[in-house]
Amino acid sequence: MVCKIELINHEKYSLELSLESIIRNGGSVYQFLAFLKFDNIIADIEKEYKRTPQYHVKGMLMLAIAYHIYDIGYEKTLKTLSEFDKDILNFKNAKIPSSSRLCDFVTKQLTIDKLEKIMLQIALELYNIRSSNTMIKIANFDSTPVEAARYDKYATYNPHYKCKMYKSHIMMFGTLPLFMLFTDGTTNDKNPMDEFIDKINILSMKFHEFNLDAGYDKYELFAHIWHYFGAKPNIAIREDAVINEKGTIKGINHKINKYWKEGINTSSPTNKKLELLYKKGDIEQVGAFFRNNVLENGQGFAYPFRGHQERTHCSIKKTVKFDVRYVHNKNKKLHTLWSFISYQLLCLTSMQNGLKSNQFGFLL
Repeated sequence: MVCKIELINHEKYSLELSLESIIRNGGSVYQFLAFLKFDNIIADIEKEYKRTPQYHVKGMLMLAIAYHIYDIGYEKTLKTLSEFDKDILNFKNAKIPSSSRLCDFVTKQLTIDKLEKIMLQIALELYNIRSSNTMIKIANFDSTPVEAARYDKYATYNPHYKCKMYKSHIMMFGTLPLFMLFTDGTTNDKNPMDEFIDKINILSMKFHEFNLDAGYDKYELFAHIWHYFGAKPNIAIREDAVINEKGTIKGINHKINKYWKEGINTSSPTNKKLELLYKKGDIEQVGAFFRNNVLENGQGFAYPFRGHQERTHCSIKKTVKFDVRYVHNKNKKLHTLWSFISYQLLCLTSMQNGLKSNQFGFLL
């Protein structure tokens, strides 16, 4: 495939379209996404149409991603298309959609539920690629502000961040963003965790350690992370915390004695005893065991990697429009999901093509 990239001096050079040439000479987001393999996602979007779509779905999706990256509006996004970009978009007879048609695709064609399913599809692909390249799997979870306009009457003022805002609660595998929930700006970080676990659990992802800050210090969450992700829960704990006797081996064995008919006794492996307690609904006691473990033995070697979370949040906000200033209230959650998915797809393109993390600005 051959493209023409116009440089600052307006001289045109015929170049082979490759990621190496884009790295050396620059290129549009469409040229970069030409190397993304996502036919399964396109096929799922096509199922949402009641009749044959007027415009090529892959091209529309790439335009939607560009809209959320360039942040120049629908009309200007279309006006800045080069002739080569139009070829990549593969629209019939090179006829591009109108700005209103692109707007409809972004705001009406895919519901929030459908976008969340796409987000999970991408998450699973990112997880599988990274899992095949690493021996130790570390997950992180944290929230980040989604800034709103100063006079947004629907947004909540957060005194900590000193602005009107919403929140995005993001799960990551190393530096790869897997999942996001959108909430009000003053939502307690613990509150969305049940919804998060319920939605992410269908992917059956497993990790060795799972890092969260002190805002997530809750017995049940320690237990859920161990149960659903098979991970050591590294949750920061306040300095004055004390050992919970229910979570000691003595407390665990005392409760296990009541379930002697289940075929498990105090000499059974600890994991077996914890699994039975979790199954029986003694979730707080299971969580107390893991919380005690952090108090006694520390958070483990992986907790400092939680710093990658903040750096990636910063990278996302530099790459896509990850705020809701001047976004209609009914579209704020939708817009944030689109922006998050756009960043995911950039990461997926890099992962699929084996790029190094420092070759593009959106990867850390």
